[in-house]
Amino acid sequence: IGAAYLLDNNKTIFFNFSTAFGIPSAYALSTNSFLKPENHDGHEFGLKHSNFNSFFSITYFNNNTSNPITYDPSDGYMAKNFKSFKNKGVELLATKSLNNHDFKLSWTFQDPLSPNGIDPDEFVQSARRAKSFGSLTYLYSYNNFSFNLKGISSSKRKDNDYSTRILKKYFILNAGMDYKTKNNLKFYLKLL
Repeated sequence: IGAAYLLDNNKTIFFNFSTAFGIPSAYALSTNSFLKPENHDGHEFGLKHSNFNSFFSITYFNNNTSNPITYDPSDGYMAKNFKSFKNKGVELLATKSLNNHDFKLSWTFQDPLSPNGIDPDEFVQSARRAKSFGSLTYLYSYNNFSFNLKGISSSKRKDNDYSTRILKKYFILNAGMDYKTKNNLKFYLKLL
């Protein structure tokens, strides 16, 4: 369920509330027939601003999951239900167009928490979930030619819920260009 209110022609505030459930997969049940379904609930609210050449939104979210399913590598990767999983944070989205130049930003700051697989009474950063991640994109277009540059970044995160191994932060830069001929044949080059 959601609602939105237009403050003026460019600004909108919004609110959403959702519930969901996830049943265990056949593989998860083959490792543990006593699994319970996951239950999710979440809410978000935020502000959007847009005009003819730009868009910006900021969204606060708060999600809770009871009985989340995880796999325990110390027990033959058996599927197990954790007590809960919590995540809250802020998401930023922005786009801007200036003549032949387009810029796009997408970034999330979050605090994902799960019970520690080693000590379930302690909440720690959830495995494989970075506290900060996002991308920045630049696109240049002129006639039949376009060039794009995209940077993707993520902060460090745990490898799994049952170890202390840390996956390092990273930054990836992708570049690409394409050219469309008059007969609609398109040439594309991408560098990773």
